[in-house]
Amino acid sequence: MTGSLEIIQLASSTPEAVEATIKGFSDKVVDELCLWPCLADLDQVDRLADLVASSAS
Repeated sequence: MTGSLEIIQLASSTPEAVEATIKGFSDKVVDELCLWPCLADLDQVDRLADLVASSAS
């Protein structure tokens, strides 16, 4: 069973890491990918949406 520390280490915590994660799943022809921010700051949602939009183009 994966522990909390391993889960934290696997989290994409930079814009570059999020883009790489999106691309990695896209390359595997995933139809749906759920992403969520780790902070309760709505700015995080906007930043994530911007990254997803730029990765889709």
